[in-house]
Amino acid sequence: YTLDKVERCVCEYFNLDYEEVITKKSRQRDCASARHLIFRILHDDFGYSCSILASHYGCEYRWFKQICANVRSRCNIYKEYKKHYDIITTVLLDLDIV
Repeated sequence: YTLDKVERCVCEYFNLDYEEVITKKSRQRDCASARHLIFRILHDDFGYSCSILASHYGCEYRWFKQICANVRSRCNIYKEYKKHYDIITTVLLDLDIV
């Protein structure tokens, strides 16, 4: 339930097609960036383990850990990226998901 809500919230925020981001795993920059934000939110904010999420999304554990680390770095470096992350997590709080 939480996975689906977070995925749909991020897709709606960036106005992206859910199928392209999650099901088809599009490699377009905006789709990949949204997917990476989903990974970080689920791991850091909801406490899902990397191994469970990596298995769920069909990727390798080490790659998944690297993606989460990259998103954390981007949030620390780029204010605009951090702003998107903060808005999405605030929306999720408003939906009483967290």
